[in-house]
Amino acid sequence: AEEGWGGDLYEFKIQYSTNFGEEMYLVGSADELGAWDLSRKVHMAWNKDNYWTVKIQIPADRKAVEYKFIVGHNGNNRWEGGQNHRFELTGGRCVLSVWEQGSTAIF
Repeated sequence: AEEGWGGDLYEFKIQYSTNFGEEMYLVGSADELGAWDLSRKVHMAWNKDNYWTVKIQIPADRKAVEYKFIVGHNGNNRWEGGQNHRFELTGGRCVLSVWEQGSTAIF
């Protein structure tokens, strides 16, 4: 990763079948993930096969982040259950998570 450009790039990815009109969001402990403030949640992009993704730059000095996925529709937010997803910041990568299972696979 290059220095001085706001951190390493992380791609968050989850496969989830939303209902019509629903959108997927991410919120978490780091400022870049909204610092658990729903008004600052990060919108994810839908991709084929119902994969939702977003790429976020996170500075390495955050050490580790925790996050959850949220399904939003008309101002209503449905939080993912289970434990927070968590990972150490060790350079940019794709983080594939599984909704509500609490398991996170690192690629």
